[in-house]
Amino acid sequence: MTSRIRHARPALAAALLGPALLVGAAAASSADTLVHRDPAHDVVVTSYDRASGFQRRIDAGQRDPDLTLVRVEKSARQLAITTNLLELTGVDSRWSAVVVTSKGDRFDFQRSVSTGAETPGPAIVVLRNGHRFSCDGLLVTRTRAGMIVRAPSACLGDAWRVRVGVKVSATYREDGVGDQYGDDDAFRVGGGDDRRPVTLSSWVAR
Repeated sequence: MTSRIRHARPALAAALLGPALLVGAAAASSADTLVHRDPAHDVVVTSYDRASGFQRRIDAGQRDPDLTLVRVEKSARQLAITTNLLELTGVDSRWSAVVVTSKGDRFDFQRSVSTGAETPGPAIVVLRNGHRFSCDGLLVTRTRAGMIVRAPSACLGDAWRVRVGVKVSATYREDGVGDQYGDDDAFRVGGGDDRRPVTLSSWVAR
């Protein structure tokens, strides 16, 4: 379920609130907010073994990595993406957010954790049109509830509107004989699918 919250623009807000609050209202920045509640219990689990090959099914009892909410807020100052998950504790995990801008750029914000990696801890990668990208003020971090991305508008080329997609995957078992992993795509009904590109939201404009 997706809902939109459009904040009043400063001039309109000032007119509604009256002259006494003109200064405070004018100082506020306008923003467009999209809130999407992804149904719980829709993780697609893929299992592989040599005898049966690949098998895919929705596992209603699997909490890892089940996305439940995506909140996108776009203002003239920054883009903020907040996602909630029931759990993200697999052997390996990867959380990724895709941002497509009105100027034709694609940004990928990725956070992955691998227990077999030589360097412990999460690896964070930001790409712009497929190339490594860095910019002052970019933030990709995990919280108790899920993940957060914050990107100053200047880092996104001052694009006035964006579309956002979020996908998460977790590996439960990987031994070459009985591999098993799960996916969830926030904007796809019925869970995720690692064979398809991430599903994008509607436009969110400042």
